[in-house]
Amino acid sequence: VMFLDDEKHLIGPVTGCEWLFVVPEGIHDLLVWLNDRYNDPNDPSKQAGYDLRVTENGLAIPWWDQLTISDTLNDTFRVDYYKSHIEQVARAITEGVRVTAYYAWSLMDNYEWADGYSKRFGLIYVDYETQERIPKLSAWWYSALIDAHATTHREINTAGLSQFATHIIPPGLSTSTSLLGIFT
Repeated sequence: VMFLDDEKHLIGPVTGCEWLFVVPEGIHDLLVWLNDRYNDPNDPSKQAGYDLRVTENGLAIPWWDQLTISDTLNDTFRVDYYKSHIEQVARAITEGVRVTAYYAWSLMDNYEWADGYSKRFGLIYVDYETQERIPKLSAWWYSALIDAHATTHREINTAGLSQFATHIIPPGLSTSTSLLGIFT
């Protein structure tokens, strides 16, 4: 089974989808692999290079249907997921990978083609009966993260970064370049 490591253990914590596991190092390794494959300065056919964009990254909470609305809105599991994955994207950037965008999946709980309304991937809770929309903790966290890094020139705001640095950037990484371009 492809979800097992060499010792036949699950590769990471399970999410609300049986095919999706929490493996933050995986996004780093994939970005590095793509960069090495398509951006090789020693290969004339690959010297132009490509910018990479993470266009869909997120998860469904595994037990959301058993939670109260209050617990659903306090989605610390999703916040931890995004923190750990964005840290790994930042790590790839400091290693020379040109990542120019990162998009959370998904803005709102929605209809998933394979699962209908049975999975909730959104940063914003949607009451499917009333269509009321309520930001989850992850929406507030992600919004604050973007605000901390946004400038009119799409350059990192190092002054605003300090309050988030211990949560977003692994120790020893440069705050001036490690997240450059992620939040475009």
